[in-house]
Amino acid sequence: GDGAVEVFMTVADRRGKRGSITRPSSVEELERHAPVTFMPDLLPMPFADHVLRVLLGETKSWHTSKRWLYDKEIESHRVESGFRFDDAKGFGTRWERCGFGDDLRHVRKELAAAVQRARAKLRAAWRAERRVAGDAPPSANEVAQEAVALASRGQKLDASSAEWLVRYAQESAVKGWRWEPNYVVANFYADEGDFLGAHSDPVQSIGPWAIIASLTFGASRQFRMKPVGTIRASGPDGGKVTSFSIRLPHNSLLICWEGFQEFWRHEVPKDAGLKRHSIAGAGRLNFTFRKTVACVSIRRPQCHCGKKANLKPVLKETSRNRGRYFWSCTNPRVRKGEYQTCDFFQWDDELLHAQQRQQCLLRQQAALPRPGCAQQQLQQQQQHL
Repeated sequence: GDGAVEVFMTVADRRGKRGSITRPSSVEELERHAPVTFMPDLLPMPFADHVLRVLLGETKSWHTSKRWLYDKEIESHRVESGFRFDDAKGFGTRWERCGFGDDLRHVRKELAAAVQRARAKLRAAWRAERRVAGDAPPSANEVAQEAVALASRGQKLDASSAEWLVRYAQESAVKGWRWEPNYVVANFYADEGDFLGAHSDPVQSIGPWAIIASLTFGASRQFRMKPVGTIRASGPDGGKVTSFSIRLPHNSLLICWEGFQEFWRHEVPKDAGLKRHSIAGAGRLNFTFRKTVACVSIRRPQCHCGKKANLKPVLKETSRNRGRYFWSCTNPRVRKGEYQTCDFFQWDDELLHAQQRQQCLLRQQAALPRPGCAQQQLQQQQQHL
């Protein structure tokens, strides 16, 4: 149960005190301050152990990734892989023959159902607060209100930030709110020395204000979340929260709701205090389940360099555009130690509006009679007279 899960909170800028302090916290306190939901024991334990054993064998063929940071090539301190759920083609022949394809589809089914249950529980609580009766499906406006409530956990969103969130939330709600993941990014941390630095996930494929579900197998080690904005700590000393950490145990799910990629950065730090697992030892497997949003990747523009642009949110807390998404240059590496960038910039909502306006014009043009059509129809009518 979550009572045994280790959670820590780090607080800085306390009244009359220097430095920061890290103290024990709880799942409940974490969920009050961050847009996440923790769920232990997602799968029956024998089945979770089976999935872990199979995947530990698969990690031997996984790879590290490389990237350039100024004039140094940096290799990741973990191995990674991924796979896509294709209901028509399935997985590779090897997985399908041994039945592991069915196992992974079952994992997705159980995980998606858990996300739906968690959201329904949150919705019931919000409706109770507003004294709204019934269990009818949420309207587009209600889904937008839910997204704002989740994203603003622990911090206050100003009116303009909430407005950007509502626009995207209503767009997804019109299409029907049902989160069904269709691909997985997998990471394996072999021991306490492997790590992943602080970052927010790219959203070119999953879209703004996305939901990601993180499933852990193996050793329990810290997953750290750092707010981009200011979150005030309670208590007589005050201060601001600089991070929460939770040691995610084997077979546990952490749902990262709307606002997590926008207002939080996350990392897997080195963890000398990790809890070893009877099967994986110090190794930790992590699956992050995601849902592709095709309409976002389709509208991805090219920058002046001829490269596909990156989609990012405004993070500056004092900006009136905080939470608003924009497209900019990917800052590609030309050669070792040399980068090229351009001044390409476009607000995503303005791009979306321009595309919608263009589609309306095309529909209107399609509805109009083609030049010469009216005269041709008149001639045909005269011939029948």
